[in-house]
Amino acid sequence: MKKMALALCAASSLLSLPSHAESNFNYNYLGFRVGSEHGSLGVNISQAFHPNAYFFAEGDFDFEEYTNVNAGVGFNAPIGMWTDFYGRLSWRYSDWKEGSRDLDDNGAEFKVGVRQWITQQLEVGGFVGIFSGDSNDGIFGGHVNFHATELISLGASYHVNEPAGDTFWFDVRFNF
Repeated sequence: MKKMALALCAASSLLSLPSHAESNFNYNYLGFRVGSEHGSLGVNISQAFHPNAYFFAEGDFDFEEYTNVNAGVGFNAPIGMWTDFYGRLSWRYSDWKEGSRDLDDNGAEFKVGVRQWITQQLEVGGFVGIFSGDSNDGIFGGHVNFHATELISLGASYHVNEPAGDTFWFDVRFNF
């Protein structure tokens, strides 16, 4: 009887938990980036529409040989005080040149990842995913962001096996 009462108390305490938990990461931002591959420039934007969900769009261009556009919806869930698990489902279109050939690839992309605060101003993270375009490849990468203030962060990331190749990115992000 004592075990039953304990089990009921434990179960009832779960009912008092909130239906969602707040993240320690900002998913409302406008960012600009420079890529090592193709000398491309990029812009990305994200806007939360729920404490644990957001819309996003990204575009990378070199204005001659490379175009990459990606837009979709994402979710995030805190898995600790300083860690977030996130996922993104999007549609990607890529167009690039290899020598004299024009190549393009488009399809659905799904990524999952983890973001972790290392210090009060330093964030690291990584992701894995799959792109369902013609290449049907797995993709992965990692990042580090230095949050100079609450509104501005500087970052570096490396993406492996993206449709147009492996790329280092250097970015500045404005949080709102």
